[in-house]
Amino acid sequence: MKDTFENVDWIHGMLEFNSTGLWRIIIDDNTCISRMYASQSMLKLLGLEEQPSPEECYKYWFSRIKKEYVDYVVSAVDEMLVSKEQIEIQYAWEHPTLGSIFVRCSGKVEKSGNNVYELYGYHQNITSFEFHKAQQMMSVEEMKMVN
Repeated sequence: MKDTFENVDWIHGMLEFNSTGLWRIIIDDNTCISRMYASQSMLKLLGLEEQPSPEECYKYWFSRIKKEYVDYVVSAVDEMLVSKEQIEIQYAWEHPTLGSIFVRCSGKVEKSGNNVYELYGYHQNITSFEFHKAQQMMSVEEMKMVN
């Protein structure tokens, strides 16, 4: 059983099966340049077929956060940088082919120093979960109206 959890192919398969990608972001406040390094499953979640430069990857991800969630995401990253704690958020993101999707994202500062921060975490498409939850809530509300 231990071999299963150490098998890189199995791990990558499970991440992809669960619509989850891994990322690493470097925020350099000295140069005002941010970089994102993405796993293969993360690239797929971003709708990218090829690995862009880390700078392009960060800009691409950030530019597709739905406008009404940008401040929320920025605040969460700021909180992560200050608290050094793992932060989890959910937000809407504009996928190039799927349209608006809901994302669960969690990350943590791994290293910091000299105004350079290295964060790592995951990005998960939870659109079907959110849709199912909304259907359940609607059903509960309908049941209340009947009673």
